[in-house]
Amino acid sequence: MTPELNRWYHLVGVRDAGQVRLYVDGEPAGTAAAGTAVASTGPLAVGRAKYAGNRTDYWSGAVDQVHAYGSALSDEQVAALYAAERPGSR
Repeated sequence: MTPELNRWYHLVGVRDAGQVRLYVDGEPAGTAAAGTAVASTGPLAVGRAKYAGNRTDYWSGAVDQVHAYGSALSDEQVAALYAAERPGSR
């Protein structure tokens, strides 16, 4: 899938049981083996990465309605979030 400019996307990443799942617009889009779990020592940052102690890889776009959950979401929960948050659903 090639992303379109100026289009709203609903993206969800879930890490569970040694696997990372990606969802786009409520649908499964890919999986990968999760790397070693590392306990974070700092605050959550959205829209950039941190490498070797330096802030890097800034996102060039808008980020809105960010959520963080304390447990892994199921396929059904991700689909329900998409249905509730997509444009025109409110």
